[in-house]
Amino acid sequence: MGLPNFPYAWYVNILRTKLWEEWSRWVPPGSQQNCLVTFVIQRSGAVTAIELERTSGDPLFDQGALRAIQTAAPFPPLPEGFQDPTLSVHVEFRLGT
Repeated sequence: MGLPNFPYAWYVNILRTKLWEEWSRWVPPGSQQNCLVTFVIQRSGAVTAIELERTSGDPLFDQGALRAIQTAAPFPPLPEGFQDPTLSVHVEFRLGT
């Protein structure tokens, strides 16, 4: 998960857990691809601007990654100490080798 210079490890752990729980429901069995998805978390925890940045080449795998973000949202509000109004997130969804 790409969050350079984001000092709130507890928040990142929440994101990872929610995304994994949802993604494991949607990803096709036996998949060995990876894809990169970006999205923006608003101060409230709402998610916007979900985009497939790099495809796996498998539409079902890619849709599983996108759907995982949609169903995991909303996330908790951004930490009070985080000054920016939004947080841009890059997530590589990967299974297999």
